[in-house]
Amino acid sequence: MSKYKSAIEKIVVSEATFQNSPEREIEPSWINFFYGNNGSGKTTISRMIRNGQGLTFGNAAQADEFATVVFNRDFIDEELKFDIMPGVVMLSKEASDKQQEIEGKQKEQEQLKGQLQTANDEADAIQKKRDKLKASLDAAIWKAAAKYKKVFGGKGDLSSTARCVQRVCSTAPVERNFDDIKARYESATDPNATRYDAAPLQLLDLTKLESAEKYSVLGQAIISTADNAYSRFWQSLHAMDWVNTGHIHYSENAEGCCPYCKRELPSDFEEQFLACFDEKYSQDCARLGEFGRKYAEYMTATFIEPLRRYIELIPQTGFGDWKAYGEQLKLIENTVQMNNQKIAAKIEKPSEVVGLNSIREYVERVNELLAETNKLFEANNKIFDAKGKTCEDCINEAWELLAFETSGDRAAYDAEDKKLTTASLQKAAAIKKLNSSLGVLKNEIRELSDKMGGTASTVDKINELLQKTGFRGFQLRPHARVPDKYEVVREDGEVAKGLSEGEKNFIAFLYFYFYVQGAWRKEDLVKGKIVVIDDPVSSMDSGVLFVVSSLVRKLVEDCFLDGGQFNIKQIFVLTHNPYFHKEISHKYETSRDDIVKKSSFFFVKKSDDNVSTVRINEMECVTNESGIENVSPVKNSYDALWCEYRDARLPATLLSVIQRIVEYYFLQLCSYSIEDLRERVKTHIGGDDKKQRIADEILRFIYDEKFDAGDGINYAPDHDIPAYKEVFEMIFEALSQKSHYLKMSGECE
Repeated sequence: MSKYKSAIEKIVVSEATFQNSPEREIEPSWINFFYGNNGSGKTTISRMIRNGQGLTFGNAAQADEFATVVFNRDFIDEELKFDIMPGVVMLSKEASDKQQEIEGKQKEQEQLKGQLQTANDEADAIQKKRDKLKASLDAAIWKAAAKYKKVFGGKGDLSSTARCVQRVCSTAPVERNFDDIKARYESATDPNATRYDAAPLQLLDLTKLESAEKYSVLGQAIISTADNAYSRFWQSLHAMDWVNTGHIHYSENAEGCCPYCKRELPSDFEEQFLACFDEKYSQDCARLGEFGRKYAEYMTATFIEPLRRYIELIPQTGFGDWKAYGEQLKLIENTVQMNNQKIAAKIEKPSEVVGLNSIREYVERVNELLAETNKLFEANNKIFDAKGKTCEDCINEAWELLAFETSGDRAAYDAEDKKLTTASLQKAAAIKKLNSSLGVLKNEIRELSDKMGGTASTVDKINELLQKTGFRGFQLRPHARVPDKYEVVREDGEVAKGLSEGEKNFIAFLYFYFYVQGAWRKEDLVKGKIVVIDDPVSSMDSGVLFVVSSLVRKLVEDCFLDGGQFNIKQIFVLTHNPYFHKEISHKYETSRDDIVKKSSFFFVKKSDDNVSTVRINEMECVTNESGIENVSPVKNSYDALWCEYRDARLPATLLSVIQRIVEYYFLQLCSYSIEDLRERVKTHIGGDDKKQRIADEILRFIYDEKFDAGDGINYAPDHDIPAYKEVFEMIFEALSQKSHYLKMSGECE
């Protein structure tokens, strides 16, 4: 079941024996009972609360808004000097109207605190939205920057999200070409970069191409004009070209015979044959053959060979599209080859008219490619000559482009953040106004507190309690010379000297009790109180223990009623005494929902390796919805002592438990005096010196002041566990309680 929270919502105990503890966190409710042996760590807890260490306050509260009052050994040693004791500021009757006014302002203060908490929560929610919005923008920009990191490396402003976002948001967006930036940057940073001539690739010369491709002879029919019998016969057959070609190929090997029919040729056949072709025919044929040879040489030397050299060079430089060059080269070669075939056909048949296919279109495309490539060479040279500036320009342009690419994300962010900023400023103004109002109220409460003033005498009340509890040898009176101070005096009026430990503790607690009702400082009168009570019944007899228990119950009840009389907002009670624990907490061992939610039981324990732990004491419960119930660790105070007796593993632990059993059973329940105990035990032991020493140690240990000095006091017993248990059993035998010992020592909890 969840508990109601109060002023302190969490305590982390980290001092002394809790430093290495696995269980050192406390989540207190309104009323908090702690049970544990002496030296287990209770005083460490009370000191941390007094010093404000490891505390977490709820509802945006601060420590100075509460008056923390702690009763422990430090309070007795540091705050009280029994010859001059501090006064307690109490609320006078004439100040009651001011108190009512203060209470009204305190209620108003609480309302404003609630409004302030709500406003702060809303401001935090707005800020979280802004943070989430900013994180979304950062992620978008960082994602967009990924391709830039691949090019420029993860250095400089690209080394972190924060620097990248800052650079983008401070750069004006410009639309650019990423591939162009990348190419120029890589060229400028290429370790193998080379500088070339301004225009290393010469354009192909087209000046003579037209005359070559439109040679006039090609468009004319070359025929003979000679007139003789052979000429007329061959012309009638349209075989002049055929005969001339055959003559060229076979005349040298004719040997006076026709190469076709093998008939003997006339002796003057050669003269007659040559007479068939006039001089112009022969000249035109010769010119045609010469053209064919020069055309092939011209095309190869002027276009094909240069283009082949370029194609070999371009891949080495990395500039230009060598595949495009190759495509044009293939077209030129195919066209030239086709033209060579046409010229050859013309040579064989001079009378045929032929026309050559032009390569101009392809050459012009090549020259365009060469011009583009030369521009790349020029750009390369510019980059090479200004590497540093080129790199810087490329980087700046890249940031401009990245800013452009993320401009949509930034615009959306700016629009939404503007709305949130406006809401945040409005909320900040509201918070400022609330804080100002709280400051005014705080000053007004302080002024009213100062006017309440006065130290009302508490002497009569304390003296009355002293009388009721049997302390009749001394009383308190106001100090004659020091205002607001008291002193302890004997019946003869002399300042009391040599007060016993029990007397000091009881007087100190009475002072503490009235201190809780009032204050030592006027400004603390109006503050809610956090009360801590640490082992107030040390060295007290049963009668005084009853009185102290009654007073503590009254303080606990005030806290339960939300500070109805003493303004106690939270209380912590720590003890090693099971009887006292039962006396003050039995009302809160119930299933009532309001009591269960306001009160908590804790168990403090120190292990054999000197490590303390504190935890809420829980057990399984089938009737509870959660299946867990917070219960008192002292289910039966006396049974608990015997369980500790059976579980003790160290002589010091055992000795402490034996002391408490003897004190509780024989002194409180059976009403033996310590002197009677000693005499009966001494008689029963009958002169055994070792056992008598152990018995004296046990009985003396009951009032040993050293063990009540607080946590961290080490006591080294003189004997082992079996020896203590043997003498402990003899104490019961000495008082005729052996059967009781056997029953309790053999029973498991």
